[in-house]
Amino acid sequence: MFQAGGSDLHVKVPSPPMQRINGVLAPIPEMDRVMPDDAMEVLKYITRDHPDKFKEFMDNGEVDFAYALPGVARFRVNSFRQRGSVSIVMRGIGFDIKSIDDLLLPPAIKSLAEEERGIIL
Repeated sequence: MFQAGGSDLHVKVPSPPMQRINGVLAPIPEMDRVMPDDAMEVLKYITRDHPDKFKEFMDNGEVDFAYALPGVARFRVNSFRQRGSVSIVMRGIGFDIKSIDDLLLPPAIKSLAEEERGIIL
């Protein structure tokens, strides 16, 4: 997903895994359709270090948590039941924090961020 410039990964039965690139969802090339057991196994795998999150999903049918893939990225994850099957949406959060210049924000934002006192709305 990151190699293709994607921001999100969507795992939904019975579709192939999808990636969001420039706001558009598209199937990941050469990936098979996700079956119900596959989606559940993915959820078990990404919650293996946080069994409380898997339990929360089983109890409530939905869960939000963070997942890290060492050396690649962190992800904000939402898993939920859709039509009786597990669905997973993962938003990639890179390790590098973009600067104000990287984000092409106006200079006024930088001066506001550097204020020592006050609440800026």
